[in-house]
Amino acid sequence: MSAMKTADSLFSHLIRDRDHHQCVSCGAGAEILECAHILTRSYKTIRYDADNAVTLCHACHQYFTDHPAKWAAWVDDRFPGRRQALREKARNTERIDWSATLSTLRHQMKAHHE
Repeated sequence: MSAMKTADSLFSHLIRDRDHHQCVSCGAGAEILECAHILTRSYKTIRYDADNAVTLCHACHQYFTDHPAKWAAWVDDRFPGRRQALREKARNTERIDWSATLSTLRHQMKAHHE
């Protein structure tokens, strides 16, 4: 498995744990919970930033993906100022140190489960 896929998996687990394995939009504890990024995960510098992710059930994730204006409004209502702060963080164009990123995520996962 590539470093990015491993990091994605670890990060998704951390976000679902943080959000108590419930959709933060509708409250469902569905079998299919997904890690949704507030700003696209293509911004590598904030891809693994916990402020840039929430847990959504598949239905809510699909709905917000299909309705980006409603997603932006929901995020702005739920987390005022967060999208702007993330945009500023996303301007950082440093290369990702995959070894350090994986180490940090593994440490966070271990600390969360202790």
